[in-house]
Amino acid sequence: MENEQEDQREEGEKAPDVYARRRALLGLSSGKEVSESDLRALFEVPENYGDLEQMERKDRALSHVKANYNGKENVYFVPEAWGSGGRIDVPKAYLIVSEDEKMMNVREVLEPSELDSIAQGVMDEIRRKLGR
Repeated sequence: MENEQEDQREEGEKAPDVYARRRALLGLSSGKEVSESDLRALFEVPENYGDLEQMERKDRALSHVKANYNGKENVYFVPEAWGSGGRIDVPKAYLIVSEDEKMMNVREVLEPSELDSIAQGVMDEIRRKLGR
């Protein structure tokens, strides 16, 4: 998966360091020296996303959804989605920054057009599960 993501990046563009914030927090709590770039990761918030949050990982049928937004495929946590009249509405979704077996680091998606892309990803996942 990581190789696929690297292929989609522009030449010279580096992968985001999703562990910088964790390193900074661990370093600060243990009294170790923390790099400037790790400290910066504590306070930077990408446009169109909320603050970094940690939540318990949930494994439900449609909770993890892949969606393509602006040419990049991301994985999102979708707590709920509603359907009516052939349309899916996703009132809230989170970009998954990192996760392990128990926890996820996420950022709330704030951009309406990205929420629409996630709704399309939910529809695609439903079609895939139904074999259509």
